[in-house]
Amino acid sequence: MDAFFIAGGDDRSDYLYRLLSDMGWEGYGPGSLSLKEAAEKCRLILGPVPFSKDGQHLFYPAEPDRYSIKELLSCLTPGHTLFGGVFPEEVRRHCSLNRIPCHDLMKLETVALKNAAATAEGAIAEAISLSPGMLHQSRCLILGFGRCGQCLADKLSGLDAHPVIADRQEAALAKAWSLGFEAISIKELKKALPGCDFIFNTIPAPVLDASMIQELPAHGTVIDIASAPGGVDFEACKRAGIRAKLCPGLPGRFSPLASAQILRDAVIDLI
Repeated sequence: MDAFFIAGGDDRSDYLYRLLSDMGWEGYGPGSLSLKEAAEKCRLILGPVPFSKDGQHLFYPAEPDRYSIKELLSCLTPGHTLFGGVFPEEVRRHCSLNRIPCHDLMKLETVALKNAAATAEGAIAEAISLSPGMLHQSRCLILGFGRCGQCLADKLSGLDAHPVIADRQEAALAKAWSLGFEAISIKELKKALPGCDFIFNTIPAPVLDASMIQELPAHGTVIDIASAPGGVDFEACKRAGIRAKLCPGLPGRFSPLASAQILRDAVIDLI
């Protein structure tokens, strides 16, 4: 087996290094090598999830400016294989033009589905810690019924909360209804907000604007787990005194070991 290098990342990357090492793979953990050294010693480059947050450096909270994307790309050859999650267009284009094998793990359906479960658990943990109330018997509005929305609805229902699904797509609303959830169109959102204790947004587009936020009850709690740019006007929440939080990277924060196991299995399957 070719040697591997974990290029940056958060706690998931630390656990991924341990998991692969425990399997007998030869490798180097985050921060242990320069990119040039890594390219010389290793054929498998395991980048972070997400790959970058500023478009210039690999995501590595411990040392945010350590690994330049341009430097990494300059070191790669067709003999390397690059893994990561949510690649910038620059990375995809460079790898395609230079015939460098490149795998975006977050585009794999198996990873996305498993990751949704970890995200849903993290969102619920954030909601419990932020709210003055409790989930039991609460009315929880879920904006969007994709992978994360479906996991959230199922887990909230198991906690004796009452999920309400709002979506733009009739097919999504029909699916929610068929699973036994109350379902409303986004067009009906404004009149539904006053009766909601928790709002979980999964839609990566503006949906909860200032006019919507005015309709929330004073005790309402908003958790936004959508990818950038998110869907909540947080300044309006602040002005209205509504508890609200943008919650990116939940799997890496709340379940790094389980998330690393998901990534490990995906890497093994691809290899």
